[in-house]
Parts: sequence; structure tokens; C-alpha cells
Amino acid sequence: MVSGNLFHFRKNSWPPEEYINKTTLHLLDFDSAAPPEQAWRKKLNSHASILKEFSVTFTEAIKMFRLGLRLWHYIREEASHGRKAPIDPFTRESCKPSASQGVPLGGMGSGSISRGFRGEFRHFQILPGICETSPVMANQFSIFISRDGGNKKYASVLAPGQHEGLGKSGDLGTSSWGWNLNGQHSTYHALFPRAWTIYDGEPDPELKVSCRQISPFIPHNYRESSLPTAVFVYTLVNTGKERAKVSLLFTWANSIGGISHLSGDHVNEPFIGEDGVSGVLLHHKTAKDNPPVTYAIAACETQNVSVSVLPCFGLTEGSCVTAKDMWGKMTEDGHFDRDNFSKGPTMPSSPGETHCAAVSASTWVEPHGKCTVAFSVAWSSPKVKFCKGKSYNRRYTKYYGTSERAAKDLVHDSLTNYKLWEEEIEKWQNPILRDDKLPEWYKFTLFNELYFLVAGGTVWIESSTPVKDSRTIKSITMNDKDADITEARVVHRSGALIQQASDNGSSKSVDVGSRDCDRTTSGRYPCEDNLGTTENGEANGCFTSNKRLLDPVKDSDDVGRFLYLEGVEYIMWCTYDVHFYASFALLELFPKIELSIQREFAKAVLCEDGRRVKFLAEGNWGIRKVRGAVPHDLGTHDPWHEMNAYNIHDTSRWKDLNPKFVLQVYRDFAATGDFSFGAEVWPSVRAAMEYMDQFDRDNDCLIENDGFPDQTYDAWTVHGISAYCGSLWLAALQAAAAMAIQLGDTSFAEKCKGKFIKAKAVFEEKLWNGSYFNYDSGSSSNSKSIQADQLAGQWYTASSGLPDLFDSFKIQSALQKIFDFNVMKVRGGRMGAVNGMHPNGKVDETCMQSREIWSGVTYGVAATMILAGMEEQAFTTAEGIFIAGWSEEGFGYSFQTPEAWTVDGHFRSLIYMRPLSIWGMQFALSSSRTILEAPKVNVMDRILVTPHISSSSHNGTGVRKITSKAKCFGNSVTDGAGSVFFLDNPKHHYLRPPAPEPQSDTLSLPEVGAAASVLLGFAPHSTLCAASSSKLNGVLMPNPFDRPRSVFMLEVTGAIDSDLVVDLDNSIFTSARRTKVMGSEHRVDVQLSDEDEVSVVSLNDLLSYAELSDKELSDFASWLGGSYVEDASGPVNGELIIPMENGANLRLFMSKNADKEFIRSLVSLIHNIRRAINIHQEVSESVHSPAELITGKFDGIKVLQDHYGTEGVAENGLELFVTSVSKIFDSLQAAYKGQIVGVVIYGETLATESENVLNVVVTSRPSTRLLEETKVSANFTTIAEVVLVRRTLAWITGIILLISTLLGIYFLLNMPLTKDTLLYSNVKLD
Repeated sequence: MVSGNLFHFRKNSWPPEEYINKTTLHLLDFDSAAPPEQAWRKKLNSHASILKEFSVTFTEAIKMFRLGLRLWHYIREEASHGRKAPIDPFTRESCKPSASQGVPLGGMGSGSISRGFRGEFRHFQILPGICETSPVMANQFSIFISRDGGNKKYASVLAPGQHEGLGKSGDLGTSSWGWNLNGQHSTYHALFPRAWTIYDGEPDPELKVSCRQISPFIPHNYRESSLPTAVFVYTLVNTGKERAKVSLLFTWANSIGGISHLSGDHVNEPFIGEDGVSGVLLHHKTAKDNPPVTYAIAACETQNVSVSVLPCFGLTEGSCVTAKDMWGKMTEDGHFDRDNFSKGPTMPSSPGETHCAAVSASTWVEPHGKCTVAFSVAWSSPKVKFCKGKSYNRRYTKYYGTSERAAKDLVHDSLTNYKLWEEEIEKWQNPILRDDKLPEWYKFTLFNELYFLVAGGTVWIESSTPVKDSRTIKSITMNDKDADITEARVVHRSGALIQQASDNGSSKSVDVGSRDCDRTTSGRYPCEDNLGTTENGEANGCFTSNKRLLDPVKDSDDVGRFLYLEGVEYIMWCTYDVHFYASFALLELFPKIELSIQREFAKAVLCEDGRRVKFLAEGNWGIRKVRGAVPHDLGTHDPWHEMNAYNIHDTSRWKDLNPKFVLQVYRDFAATGDFSFGAEVWPSVRAAMEYMDQFDRDNDCLIENDGFPDQTYDAWTVHGISAYCGSLWLAALQAAAAMAIQLGDTSFAEKCKGKFIKAKAVFEEKLWNGSYFNYDSGSSSNSKSIQADQLAGQWYTASSGLPDLFDSFKIQSALQKIFDFNVMKVRGGRMGAVNGMHPNGKVDETCMQSREIWSGVTYGVAATMILAGMEEQAFTTAEGIFIAGWSEEGFGYSFQTPEAWTVDGHFRSLIYMRPLSIWGMQFALSSSRTILEAPKVNVMDRILVTPHISSSSHNGTGVRKITSKAKCFGNSVTDGAGSVFFLDNPKHHYLRPPAPEPQSDTLSLPEVGAAASVLLGFAPHSTLCAASSSKLNGVLMPNPFDRPRSVFMLEVTGAIDSDLVVDLDNSIFTSARRTKVMGSEHRVDVQLSDEDEVSVVSLNDLLSYAELSDKELSDFASWLGGSYVEDASGPVNGELIIPMENGANLRLFMSKNADKEFIRSLVSLIHNIRRAINIHQEVSESVHSPAELITGKFDGIKVLQDHYGTEGVAENGLELFVTSVSKIFDSLQAAYKGQIVGVVIYGETLATESENVLNVVVTSRPSTRLLEETKVSANFTTIAEVVLVRRTLAWITGIILLISTLLGIYFLLNMPLTKDTLLYSNVKLD
């Protein structure tokens, strides 16, 4: 729990040396056995304190009395039907929540099992929406050690014996085992999705043990990340003088948590698999006709490791083999009988009887030797069944089939592939972990908060096809006679998308936006023919529709359907107002899943479910889902078909859901550059925006709240205009306008523009008070409260690359106010940002939520601060969540971060979705992810350009270019031989600021070479004249001791200034020092003094066509935010689609020689840069680090110009090249830690086609003696003799100097202390 010093102490690092002996760390420093430098750490003997749950005040209880009564009746009614209500604050778990959680097991969406930091397996979520929190104590790892001679024996469960029910005398169950681990010298280290437990001499002082837990959570890998399995790799190091026989034991109960092990009919079965993988299958028959589950526990037999099994043992006296018998057998022999493998399946268990299984792996560890033993567990539940009867196949069945016995294949593949998993995990995590600019707490908390994507009740099914598919859906009969069913379809008419809806037989047409394209672009509708089915195979659902509303998603984009809970206590799938915060994690790591979720909600917007629902807060009735309204969630007991399980308020009247939908769609559209996605969801975006018009009561274009909690803060009442919903609305107007521009719907863009301009003025007039935006425009006691989340709309605006909603002064002023009051006035900033704070510095206690600290909102506020250039305040704000939630002095919320806590440490709703918003911070910190760059002017002003006066054109994608291109390099030179761009470090300048008028700033090519030589740390050529030296002085900073000693030089042929027609706001060239190149010389000679003092890497090595591959091209396209479409006719013959600055797409066909040569040049350049970075990493570790010159020539632009001319494709190719060079230079800056300068030279007349402008000249400057010796040395032998003599003389001279120095020091120290000698000593010492 929180100690008194929590709010007065800040720790900056958690090195493993503080938890583990350095010698042990050194011994484990192989095969990833040692824990990482950055991790969340805990000692195993730490007390797992009971967490304090929230409670309402007396005033709050009075206000919510009627709601509580209605909720209680609703919960009882659901229970009478065998269902659990999505929100149930009255039922408490038998196992009280404690500070004991650790990294969960498995991938996403196939059920999960959590593992506490002390080793217990708990929080079983195998069935959807059900979380069995109590630990299953039979699930353990144990160790048995016997040394030569048998004098030393150790046997212990590898978990501290601090659990309830242990130590009962005469018990034949788990209490009879040896719980001998104290945990004082054992530590837990978590860096999701891996965890390390280090047993530093426990239980055997001479045996060091590392257990590494690995789960297949791998970003962008949609196969492995769906697998329900985990691996435990034990590394054993024997520090004793005797060899040791070590047996590791893995035991598992046939249970899915709770009391399921007692239900009966469970069967265990031993197996011997391929590649030495052997173990036991545990077939579990679930209750209530839920799909069966099969576990597999296994170990990998190797030359040094033998595996044996005990297929079945029990926990009570009536068992054939009891847990006590099993423990005795292992203590005595260290293994089980090999005959057990041939016993076959066990008899089904009887009700009340528990079947457990055990796998043992035994090995000998020699003195000072090391050994590795690997175990795995998998659980196969191929069907997922929801409470109202529909069943689906889980995602992993796409690869492993629908048999429960797939568990056997899962453990095999996990034990043979886990090293590849780790390579991918480290490749993903290392760039962040090695970023010295990031606080250490942030690095590991960023990854550890991802636990929720596994432990948050995730369900991932294979496409949308249910287990029993009904191919024909004609109509659906509703139980509710008042249900009003509608159907919708989209038809193409005169270039416009027209929504046709029929209500009870009458039809009408609604214009949902015109698009100037050649075909109807669409997607799947929620009410299509492959709905879920009931158990008898009949269609069941609330909607009817045509078979397809829109075109199906491409197979490559079909990642199935994904659900995750709002929280394990709030059982609603994909709660959208919370997904608004959490979605950054999916967008960064699994963007295809994020797009699939947005598609689900886009389809739902156009649907209506007329079944009547009672809303509990007000007690009124309404319909479940209104057309045009974004649903609150995808449902609970029948997801996708019975949405809006939340029934506290009528969410069709909420003011934040629709704007959040528009903002998320635009952010995802901009970040992925997926135009098919944008076109597919555009009708829903328009419908969502138009639906909100009804909430503009006074026609000021700004929506008003309705005097009840009509947004995500569903207990916090809002009156009139609110900062939260108002800013979301403003941002949605801007995003909708920007998206309309990209998709060619200019009429709707102009409509949004007009609304935005008017609404923004009203918003600022009504809410801005000079330092922040008031909570709302009402007259209640909290209307002037400082809301932490008041700039939620600005967060998304900045994240999406759109212009800021307000001027920078207002944004920074409001954020500073939040920081000073909501953050720093709450326990000194050590708890996060409180939701509401009065301007007098007192917490707003209007309601439960206003006085709470929401972890996910705090991360979102921190992300907004980062985007506003307030990184210091951002990390201080977010660190409060770490200190209160994750640190040793905090409340103990690690791996179960709640939605909220109060100032005194009472939590509400553990294991909650919203804290994933920490990835919004990472999104803000990363380089811009948006490829649909925002224009320099406000997007609302840009819409004034009509198609008649803009250079509107079609590029073959169906998306119009709205604006013409602008010059990339501003005042670029248009005459002379060419130009040179000096690219500097933006933070540490090696060059003087650019000249105000680049035309007046000229250099000759020899002067450019001299500048490069100086930047490398070498003197320029002696022939350099005084005038040239003066020019260099105007380019280079004057400090000769501060040179980067690394230069990136690139010659670009074929590109003349008049052809540079792109304008990249994020390009390094816009801030570069650009200079005209004049003179008759055609070469740049870079003068170097000695080959040994400089490393030269050439960029001229072109990849052969055989070295190019479709994967290489796909990776290249992804790097640029585009895509690569393979051609079935053959490899490396597809189409590259790269988004441009203005929203158009550049299409390059590998079947065309010019396109192919251009791409080959660009990919080769990137390959060579990677090679240069690798060489840099090698040479930087040497004792004497040389200067580094990266130099080469790029001919790709000239190839395009020769084929296409200087306009059109060549212009777009130039833009692509500039973007690539910008990204390349950013990579070089990161690799060289800012100590590198770029020099880019371009022009047509610099050199002939066969020549390189850039020329490296090495001019050794040896001594006169060496020159004379060289003249008389005619052969290698003579030179070797001369070198030997010189080295000998050097050594002798050095030894004489050393002896002289030592003698001088000796006599100096022993000199008599007289006035003269003291004076002399002082002078000499000085």
C-alpha cells in the first residue's frame, strides 16, 4: 500500500543489480536468461496487499438511489435467464483483489490465463466474458535437486508458501508439497509479453535458476499473435563443485478456473509428439453446454534432458495417485515411469473429483555448467459461444483447425519457435528501450500496459462466418412486437453515393455524399447473410439487409473480427467511448485489427434496432439502437447483433460518440493511407455528422449538452456547451472536412467548413476565460471547473496531422493550467491528473467521477502535452500514474490498471481498457505517422479553392487532387550548375543558420568538398584561397573542436531546381542551408589525411534484380506509408502505391523498366544506408573511432525524367525521393546520436554520366624521414625492417619518459619542506 514517502520521493531507474547479485547476472548472461535492463521488478517475498475498492459518499448514494434500485432489479432479471448483467456493482468476487498480478499468458483473443509475480496461475478467461480470479494452486512449477553422493537434496515448489490453505496436517493435496521457497533472494522482472523469475540460490544456494516466460504477442504478426500458448524456459547454472541432478516439475489441474475442476467427465491423456515434445492432454468438459477445452502441458526432450509424465493424480484421499504420492515419487526418483506414456486416456473424472497431470524434465548439470529446459502450456477451445447461443471459430483455427487436439500442435510449435518469437519481440522493443531520451519508467510501463490486449477478455474470431452458417436470410421474427426493422443499401447514381432506406415497406432516398469516382467503393454491412446462428442453425439477429452493402474487404486485410472488453467488471465489447483512448495501441501495433473495429462501428451507424429497452438512470424507455447514432458498444451476450448492452443512459443522445467515431476514422485513414477504408466508411461518417445536427438547439453550429451525463463521464452532468464534447465536435468538423477533401466530396467539406468557423467562435466566446476552457457554459457550481480532458479534441487533431483547433497560446495555457492544478495540486503530482479541479485549487467533488483520477485520461492529457511541445510536463503528469499504480510505493495496480482511483487510493474497475492510451503518448513521440499531411493553412480556409480554379485532376485512384503542388525548397536556385543542401542537426548546430536569400550565397564545388573535409575533422587542402576560407566561415560554426566527424554526401543527377515541385512540411530540406553552386569545376574533392583515420562507405552498390523480392518491395512501401500489390504473373512484377503530400497516390509498376530502375535505386540506397549504420556501430566501439564519410550517387530521378519527361511521374518520383531522404537522414541522426551532417548536391551539368561529382582523395602526410626511407626502400622487407626499428625506438623512448616521470614525482614528494621548495613545488604542480 501507499507509504508516507510516496509523495516525496522519485526514483529514476530500477537496474537489475539492485535486485540480483551481479555475479548471478553475469552467470545468466546468455540465451536471454538474464532479465533486461528495463523492466518492472518485484521481490517474490513482497506482500501482496489487498486493494481498497471504491465507495460512494452519502450524498452520492442519495443521488443514485433510484438508479441503484433499478440496476439491482435488472441484475436479478438477467440472472433469472442465466445471464450476467454487463455492470454489476453489487456482486463481489470471493477472491479479494490483491497486488499480486504479473504478465498474462498467451496471444490475443483465444482466452487467457494470468500469472502472478509469485508464480500462481489465476484470472482464467477461457469463456467469453467470464473471469475466474482465484488461483488454481495445483498449477505450479517445482524443482528437485540431488547432488552426487545424495548428501544434499532440495525439493520445493517454485513459489513462496504464502497462500491460504497451505500447511494443513495430513492433507493429501497441494498442502503436502514442499513450499520451502522463502522468496527473499528471488525476483520477478516483467517486460510484456515476457517475464523473468530469477531464483538466486533458492532453494539450492549453489544453483542459479532463471525462468523466462514468453507469449506470442508480436506486433503486425496476425498469425502468431492469435495463438493460445506460452513457453517457460528454465536456465540452470551450477556454481557448486559437484554435479547436480535437477528435475523440474510442471503440474496442471484439469480446470478452467473457479470450481470447474469438480464438475466431472474430465479426461487426461499422455502423448509423445515430434521433435522430442512430450506431455499430457487435459480434456475439459465445460458446464452449461459451453464448448470443450483441451489443455496441453509439455516439455522438450533433448540429448541432455529426459521427459516423463504422470497423466493423472488427484487432490483427495480417493484418488489412485494423490498429490502427496506424486510429490514423494519426484522427491525420491526425480522422474516418473516411462511406461506412463503408453497408458492411454484416463477414466473420466467423477463429480467432485479433481484430475491433475504432471510433466517432469530431468537433467544433469555439471560443476560450473549450464543447462536449458523448456516447458509449454496451450489451451485449445476452437469455438467461442456467447450467452445467447451464437458460436464462432476462434482466429487460431484458421491455422490449426477446429479440433481441441490442436493443443498438441500448439505446444510443439511454441517449443520449436519461441526463439523466433523473441527475436521479433526484441526487434520491436529495442528501439524504444534504447532511447536515452525516454524516462526508464515510461519504457517498461509502455509495454506492460499492453497486458490488457491479452487479459482484457479479448475474443478474436475467424472472419464473420459462424460455426453454423445460414446462407439465406429472408426475414427475422422478433420477440418484441414493437421492434422496427430497417434495411439499407447503397446504389451508384450519377457519380454519387445514395443511401436508400426502407422503413416498414416505405422507401426513401437520403443523399449521403457525392464522390467523384468511377466506381462504387464500399464494404460489408453488419446485417449481411453470414450472421451468427442459434444452436439449431436458424438465423438469429435484429437486422435484415441485402447480402452485401459494400465490397468485401480484401483477403489480405481480412484479419477476422476482434472484441475486447471495456473491463473485466464492465462486460461490454469494444466500448467505443473508451476505445477512443485505447485505440492508439491497436493502430500502432495491429492496424488491421483497428480498421476492422472501425468498420464494425461504421456498419452499425447505418443500422437501427427497434427493440425497446429501459434506461436505468431515468427509468424511461427507448429503442436499443437509433440509425445514425454510433453505438456505445458491440453488445455483451450477442455481439454484433445486439449492440448497446449499456443501458444506464440512452447513448443515442450522447454527444461524444459520433464525434469520436469521425475522429478515429480520420486518424486511422490518415495514418494508414488506406483509401479503400476511407471510401468504405465515408457514408457512415457523413451520417454520423448529420445526426449531430439535432443537438444544435440554437443554430450556432455548436452542439449543446442536455443537462445529464451524456458522454463518457456518465455520472458527471453537463449543461449547455461543454469543453469536452465541444472540442470533440470542433475536431470532428475539421476531420470530416479534411476527409471530404481527400475523397472528393467538396460540397460536404464546404458545409463542415462553414460550421467550424462559426462554432469555433462561439466555443471560445462561451468557454475561454483567459487561461483555460470552463467545464461548461451553465451556471452550476462546477461550471468553471478545470477539466483535465478539456482538450480531447485537440489531442486527436494534432495526432492526425490537422491544424490546431486553437492558437498555441490557448492550448499551452490550458495545458499548463491542468498541469498546475489537476496534476501538481494532487499530492505533488504523484497520482496523475484528477478529472475536475475548482479554480481555487480544491478537487471538484460534484460527483464520483469528477473527484477521480482516470489513468487513461491522464495518459491522454500527457499525449496532448507532448504534441504541444510540453514534454517535461507530459512525463511528469504520466509519471503520477506509474508512481501511484505501478511503483513499489504505490497502490499495487500493476497488470490490472483500473479505470480510476481516488486521492486516498480506492480503485474502481480493475483491468480496464482506457489505460492503453499510454500508446497515444508514443504515437505523439514518434515521427509523424500521417501520410495525408495537413496543409500549411487551416484546412477550413483551403476548402475555399473550388474545382474550377484549382488544378483538379484524377490520378487513377478515384481520389481527386484538390490543390496544386508547391515548390519544395522555397527559394531554390534556378540557374547555375546546381545547388547544394547542408542538412544540420536540429538540436546541435554544426552549421550557421541559413542565409536569408539563398541566391546570394554561392559556393564552388571545391569549396563544398573543403567544407565536408572540415566537418570530418580534417584540414582543407592547402590550395584553398582566403576568399574560399571566408565562405567556409560563413557556412560552418567557428568552433574547430566541435565537428560531427560524420558526413552523409549524396549526388542527385537529373534534378534541376525548377523541377522540385513538392512541399513537405516535415522535410529536412525546408530548414536546410541551401546554396547555389557556381564555377567551372565539375568535381567535389573531399580531402582526407589518412585512410586509417576515416571510414568511407559507398552508396553506389546497386542491388541486382535477383536480390529484389516482393517482400522487400512490400516492406519499402510500408516504410513510406503505402502498399505493394503483388502480380500473379510472376515475382517483382507488381504495383507500388505510395501516397503523396496532396492526397494523391503515386503508382509505380515494376513491369515498367523506368519505374523498376527508380525503385531499385531507392531500395539500394536504403540498403546501403543500413549497411553504413551497421559499420558505424562496429567502428564506434573501437578504441580509436575514425571519422565517417557516407557518399554516393542517385540516378533514379534522371531515369524517370528520361522516360516520362520532367513533369508528372518524375515530379512525384522526386517528391518520393525527398521524403525518403528525409526519413533516411532522421535514421542517421538517431544512429549517430545527432553527430552527422548531410550534404546533398544536385544538378544536370555537374559531371558527365560516367563520372561522379563526389571524389574522395586520400593524401597521406608522412614525415620527411619516412619519405626518405620510402625512397630507398625498394621492397616490402625493407619497409618491414624500418617499421620495426621505428617501433623499437618509440617503445624505448616511452619507457625512458615513464621512468623519468616516476623519479621526478618521487623526488618531488620527498623534497625538504623549505620556503623555496614549497614555492617551487607549487609552481611545478600548477
